[in-house]
Amino acid sequence: MMTMSEAGMALDDADLRRIGDYVKGHMYGWLAEVAPNVLAVPQILERIERIEQQLVVQQHELKGATRVDGGPLQCGRRPVR
Repeated sequence: MMTMSEAGMALDDADLRRIGDYVKGHMYGWLAEVAPNVLAVPQILERIERIEQQLVVQQHELKGATRVDGGPLQCGRRPVR
């Protein structure tokens, strides 16, 4: 019997959006629990926002990407479409 990591887990865009929304909704609370002083530093919050923006751009760029041989790109075990 395969484990979940061996079988892989296909996630579609809706799944990824739900995960992203969940993480975004809880991220600041989690950071406040483990490192309360981190949120007091404006540069860290700005950096978090820039990283989030860069991830969105990369996701949009990867949606239309293909490999040189024409096949879909692989991101871990999930084909990027």
